[in-house]
Amino acid sequence: MQDIIKIFENELNTLRGVPKVEKMKLRKRIVNVLNPALTVSNPRADAIMRMVDDKLDDVLDLFLDKYGFKKKFSYLLSEKLRK
Repeated sequence: MQDIIKIFENELNTLRGVPKVEKMKLRKRIVNVLNPALTVSNPRADAIMRMVDDKLDDVLDLFLDKYGFKKKFSYLLSEKLRK
């Protein structure tokens, strides 16, 4: 769980021109979306990816390499859920 949130945290830290308060709000939204999705009895990577795309699309648009991030996130997510 922490590794999955950490990948978002690392990407947020690379953002330039976004105020600190705004980054804090984004972190809270990310955690509020990911926590319920990851705590269901049998989480599936594709369902979580769809949820992230739907609910955090504006956050993903801020990232410099949106598609590269989604690829890394998808890989990490599937690896963590496989264990």
